[in-house]
Amino acid sequence: MVFIVETGSGTPGANALADPAFVTQYLTERNRVEENDWSNADPAVQQAACIAGTDYIETVWGLRLKGSKLNQLIDGRNASGALTFSGVPANNETVTIGLKVYRFVNTLAQENDVLIGGTIAECIANLVGAVNLTGELGITMHFATMPNYEAIAEDASPILAVFALTTGESGNLIAFEETVTNATITGTGFLEDGLDEAEQPLSFPRRWLYTRDGRPVIGVPLKAKQAMAEYSVRALAAALSPDPVVDDSLIPVSEKSEKVGPIEESVKYMIGGRPVVLRPYPAADRLLAEYVTAGGGVIRG
Repeated sequence: MVFIVETGSGTPGANALADPAFVTQYLTERNRVEENDWSNADPAVQQAACIAGTDYIETVWGLRLKGSKLNQLIDGRNASGALTFSGVPANNETVTIGLKVYRFVNTLAQENDVLIGGTIAECIANLVGAVNLTGELGITMHFATMPNYEAIAEDASPILAVFALTTGESGNLIAFEETVTNATITGTGFLEDGLDEAEQPLSFPRRWLYTRDGRPVIGVPLKAKQAMAEYSVRALAAALSPDPVVDDSLIPVSEKSEKVGPIEESVKYMIGGRPVVLRPYPAADRLLAEYVTAGGGVIRG
């Protein structure tokens, strides 16, 4: 599970309005940290509860919030990676970027060979020249070397920075590995954090949103985070929006009883047969009240 907290600026991929630490602090201040065994829950379970609480806000209140999303569209991002050198590479040690394997050598012998320099800076400069084909053919890299068509490199000595040529999540599939003893690479074998262009994932932050006294709301308001905390701690105990109990008539059942010997069964249906009922959570719901338009189609049980 990828857990990404909204920073207040329209965070790409965000799926939670606050992190478990915020929920823990919120509950602690109210002497409720033991509620639904929150304090003993595994961190991954707490994160899942934060996502569930945020999902509930999105599903129930998202279309009724005042104003509009801050970013209707978030730009995509190029996948990237970094290789930090602590010393000069040894002969025949390699760096893989995409489908190309660059080999540091003392003598250039084959395509994608890169000359080992006398310093870290020279080695990085020679490798950048090979990746981008800006170096000296036959001198700092083998003359048969061609530019990398998947990524570009930048010299940030002692760091080699690598970026996918195209924007989007596809860049996360570009291999990025090394066998260099005196270097440390980020990631797990691939460039990371590439992101497709997409709509702002959560309803907060918003523009044209104001408090009751007319002050503009910037970022994710505290009350929205507190509401998420309230929903999240409840999510540990049960689903926030459980499926209603219905029979073959598709009308929600309010009560069902059975008797054995002699067999007897009775069913009570909800008056009016309303098809969708959302469970009320007053403590959480009221925290969002000033940000929600009056009226609307949320049916509370």
